[in-house]
Amino acid sequence: MRIGVPKETKTLEGRVALVPAAAGDLVKRGHEVWIEKDAGIKSGFKDEEYTRLGVNIAADAAALYAKGELIVKVKEPIAGDLALLRKDHLLFCYLHLAAEPALTKQLLDIGLTGVAFETVELPNGDRWRHGAASSRLRARRRHLESRRLRAGRAAGRLRRLPGHGEVPA
Repeated sequence: MRIGVPKETKTLEGRVALVPAAAGDLVKRGHEVWIEKDAGIKSGFKDEEYTRLGVNIAADAAALYAKGELIVKVKEPIAGDLALLRKDHLLFCYLHLAAEPALTKQLLDIGLTGVAFETVELPNGDRWRHGAASSRLRARRRHLESRRLRAGRAAGRLRRLPGHGEVPA
């Protein structure tokens, strides 16, 4: 499957839907993964971290959406995304459709298949949000490291991240 990861364009959204390790794992499993140029920058991931693992870089959103079959985002699509989505896309992201009837109608008009993160249940009974929370913790740690902030200044009293040891001071 051709998987596309666009840059998030919603105001104040800096996460990326697939970190390099996850994207690389999909490549190892035989998928063709594309990420939009600089999509991971705000989360602390350079394009080179993706390309080292076999991920392809799309020059812009239009090229990314043209190549992708499965589009993986963090947040729900906004105007720029909606203009590029097609009926043959499978969209996987947070959708919050109950609170967004206009978005629901736009997605229905496009005719694509959408799967909302918040509706996915993992085999152990957890919701997908659990995985997103640990991604947020990793992104927060990277932010702390990239800004050379002291532990706790931006992340409350967070001292230890599961599987990552101490947050650097």
